[in-house]
Amino acid sequence: MKILFIGTVLFSKNILDEVIKSKNQIVGVIGKKKTKYNSDYYDLVKYSRKLRIDAIYTDDINSTKILRWVKQRKPDILFCVGWNQLLKKNFLKIAPRGTIGYHPSDLPKNKGRHPIIWSLVLGLKKIGSCFFYMNSKADSGRIISKKMIKIQKNHDSNIIYKKLTIVGKKQIKEIMFKIKNNKLKSFPQNNLQS
Repeated sequence: MKILFIGTVLFSKNILDEVIKSKNQIVGVIGKKKTKYNSDYYDLVKYSRKLRIDAIYTDDINSTKILRWVKQRKPDILFCVGWNQLLKKNFLKIAPRGTIGYHPSDLPKNKGRHPIIWSLVLGLKKIGSCFFYMNSKADSGRIISKKMIKIQKNHDSNIIYKKLTIVGKKQIKEIMFKIKNNKLKSFPQNNLQS
């Protein structure tokens, strides 16, 4: 299975590590040189290049240059974890087995930016860790895996982030096992909503 991975935060790195352990072929990684949106920024391109994985920086995930770069790698499936731009329909159509995204909330609730902070501000008692097939709408699409984490009164965003990382790593192991054994129903390109 040929996998292309997109991400720009520490959580992305942790999930990429689990995908690498699955022994699939990582055909490329896309990241950013820097970002003003994420306090947990991680240079996934530099990290990937040390592992001898082809990687590229971009500030525009939907640019012609990036689309061409991704198509040349012929990925079977894409993972987008920790990215602050929507992937457009022509990007999402590249991989025949779909694009899997991640969002730390109880989807379809609490979509959008800063879901961990909003969970605390809203006084929620739990937060979700969700992997889903992406479509052209934000944090939408068929959910593949959702695990819930209790939010205690003494929890802050750092504690929740660490808990989400632990749970997310377990989820991606399960997802990779299902992909390997053809137990995860793929999301064909023609199912994308406009």
